[in-house]
Amino acid sequence: MTGSKKIKVSFLRGYFDGDGTTSNRIRMFSTNIEGLKQVSKILVDLKFKHTFQGPIIKERRKPSYIIQISEKESE
Repeated sequence: MTGSKKIKVSFLRGYFDGDGTTSNRIRMFSTNIEGLKQVSKILVDLKFKHTFQGPIIKERRKPSYIIQISEKESE
């Protein structure tokens, strides 16, 4: 949370590789709401526009959450 911009961007890339997807939008998924809140704080710090969605409820699964990054921020 207190690392340099380079470290935060590297963390986000690694996180996205494990829990992200892209088609028309960049999205990161997790059942860990506290972890996604921390990712959201990093995105705010880096000035990335994004939305936080959820909980998404599916039968026999934990509630999940999504961070979606604006298409303008994709690069």
